[in-house]
Amino acid sequence: MAVVAISFTIAWDSSEDYSKRYSAIVSKIKSYSTAPNTWDHTTSFYLMETNHSATTIAAGVYTLSEFRSSKEEVLAINLSNKTDHQYYGALNDTAKLDRLLKAR
Repeated sequence: MAVVAISFTIAWDSSEDYSKRYSAIVSKIKSYSTAPNTWDHTTSFYLMETNHSATTIAAGVYTLSEFRSSKEEVLAINLSNKTDHQYYGALNDTAKLDRLLKAR
């Protein structure tokens, strides 16, 4: 069992399209959770217990047809395992992110 933090951004197009993509991503993230141990009280951030790796969760979101990797971002960090983290998408300054992840 691991504790994983997931953060994501979704590009705005139309309210209907945004809502559809948001729902698909949230549903995918929640499918990895060991309910009821999920904290989701801030927008686009989840903290949860799971039997899956951060790498698996980020890849699951990334491979959704609704996820637009040229405009959107997903980051998953396993807080229980310092070497397990993954990000996909249009992230800026990944060198800084990599340095911070290695420093934890």
